Amino acid sequence: MDLSTVEKCLADVEFEVRARAADLAGELKMTQLAARLVELLRDASARVRLFAAISLGKLQYAAATDPLLSLLAETAENDPALRHGAVLGLAGCASLEVLAGQSAHPSPDARIGAIVALRRLKSSLVTQFLKDSDPRVLLEAVRAIYDIPLYESYPAVAALLESEKLEGNALLRRALGAALR
Repeated sequence: MDLSTVEKCLADVEFEVRARAADLAGELKMTQLAARLVELLRDASARVRLFAAISLGKLQYAAATDPLLSLLAETAENDPALRHGAVLGLAGCASLEVLAGQSAHPSPDARIGAIVALRRLKSSLVTQFLKDSDPRVLLEAVRAIYDIPLYESYPAVAALLESEKLEGNALLRRALGAALR
């Protein structure tokens, strides 16, 4: 399929045609369509947004980082598939430093997305999120460190045993396990 055909399909009235075209743009590495895929992150169809996010990661389009973070903030926990697609997009688009810098993002859902992207990339920069005040963000950071495992970050997880942030069995078990190792 040529570029102009895929570009035309990205504007089709049928959402499934737009979704398949977005998917194809990523598979065929059509970097010329990256800006159009960013626009599709706002499409009315969640399926189109999903394939646009995944394809942006495949294209490694760094300019999509902020729109993908916005998508994560808007989606929250309402659509796990779309959230997963946005994380895949982030893992492909954003550098490790940019992802780690999201520890100051105002949205906890965007911070969680950055953590999961760092986890996929097996980066110990996820340790920066251990200072987060949101219990969901903190738990996701501990999961990323403990479950990969990122042994060099275990001391930071074990140090949580001495803090007042320790809430819930999942966090306590991993902190104890990190201290033991």
